[in-house]
Amino acid sequence: MTTRRSRTPIAATAFLIASLAIATVTTGSSSDSDPHAAMGHGMPVMPDATTDATTESDEASAEAIDPTTKDQVLEQIERAGLYVLDVDNIDVHIHVQFYVQVNGVTQVIPQTGVDFDTLTAAPIHTHDLTGILHIENDTNNPEVPTIADFLEVWTGTSTERGLCSFFLGKASCYVAAYRNGQFFALDDPLRDVDTVVLYVNDNALV
Repeated sequence: MTTRRSRTPIAATAFLIASLAIATVTTGSSSDSDPHAAMGHGMPVMPDATTDATTESDEASAEAIDPTTKDQVLEQIERAGLYVLDVDNIDVHIHVQFYVQVNGVTQVIPQTGVDFDTLTAAPIHTHDLTGILHIENDTNNPEVPTIADFLEVWTGTSTERGLCSFFLGKASCYVAAYRNGQFFALDDPLRDVDTVVLYVNDNALV
């Protein structure tokens, strides 16, 4: 496990301010200027942002898998085979909008892979329930994480069999991913402002 050095209050404050500013810009642009917003294929219909899109059971489920402590985040990082992000030495920082649909139902993607109290973070994580992935590396780790890496952080698996089990409780199902409307492998490189949709269905898409 990577050993993280202690951080100054200035570095911690800068990281939090930058995270909030980036999330605001990204969510604002998704409805106004996203070049993929008009594409129909591979794009799910999202809940109305002005209403509460989750039920009490949804919120309880999201809370149950939302790591809120440093130890939980470290466990996620280890099982995903990743590293603790050095937030003082960020090299790349991009954002991807990620959706998961299970039999046509859009899933809640929890805040996961980061503990803001200690600034312990996987190199791919979310800050909230918007599905915006923060994808980063640092100067000591040049490889940029993938959707497969995020699924390992969140669900503990990125295989078809594992995803079928996690989302449907089944040994087999149909799993496919699309980036900006085009078929996409989960370990393909990501680009800033990509939109990725993962479908997990009992049967193949029609």
